[in-house]
Amino acid sequence: MAAYRQLILVGISLLAIGDRAAPSWRADYDRTVQWFNRAEFEQAREAAGRGYRRWQGQPTSAPCWHFRLALAEALIELDRIDEARPLLGTPAPFAEQEARRLSDLALVHLRTREPGLTIECLDKARRLAPASARDLWGKIELIGGTVELQGDRMSEAEASFRRALDAVRGTRSLMESYALSDLGFLDHRRFRYDEAMYWFEQARDVARQNGMRRALVLALGNLGSTYHDLGDNERAIVSLQDAVKLGQDLGDRVYRGRWLVVLGDAWNDSGDSAKAAECYQQARRLGHATRSGWPASWTIFRRSRCAKTISLPPRI
Repeated sequence: MAAYRQLILVGISLLAIGDRAAPSWRADYDRTVQWFNRAEFEQAREAAGRGYRRWQGQPTSAPCWHFRLALAEALIELDRIDEARPLLGTPAPFAEQEARRLSDLALVHLRTREPGLTIECLDKARRLAPASARDLWGKIELIGGTVELQGDRMSEAEASFRRALDAVRGTRSLMESYALSDLGFLDHRRFRYDEAMYWFEQARDVARQNGMRRALVLALGNLGSTYHDLGDNERAIVSLQDAVKLGQDLGDRVYRGRWLVVLGDAWNDSGDSAKAAECYQQARRLGHATRSGWPASWTIFRRSRCAKTISLPPRI
């Protein structure tokens, strides 16, 4: 009888440990997501790696897959795609996590310029993603819209970006800020500057209010570019300087290089050729950093063209 009571007590203790473990891993995972949304990708990688190692012994558990996919996503953002691929090579045991894995694979194929494989993964992800997974749906539609954008199919891209925004509107998430920036980017390309400002200002506010510095660099730079196109060089310079400074703080060579060029254009149009030249030189030193199909020659191309400045879509 005493032994029986002891077994009951042990069982109750194990259940209590399990109850505590669930909120514990969730808290750790939420911190990982916060690092990611703030563009602190190395910290996100470290946090996701710790969580994945902790749960790796339970390979079919929800915590294991949450951390595994978070680790893959951080590695993708660090351009360590070869390290991310093995983490995405095995189907997940849960529909939502499998849809997320497929969307991550789609992003890998997007980065490596494989549109056919990107679309194939997105189609599979759409069939599995639950309607309640709002950020996941936003990500799927943003990737799909980017594929359409790369194919110069503007109407289809806009439809995808609007579906993305419908999915994430009000979540105040990274995906919401990106969807707003993408819609602004499309309007900017169509020379609809007032509409572009509307979207970029919303993207800026969502990013700033929620500490999403990566999205804020994008929104500030796009706002500066639009101000420049409207002839308001004073406001353009302020916004672009903020974007360049924040990009430097984040160690983001890609966005920083692009905004330095536009900042140089704004200084040049304001009559300060010395400051313009300094910006162009800094951008040239960063010009070898590329991603998502932006060529290393972009800096030279921008300086030689006669058209208006350009905005940039998110690097999803």
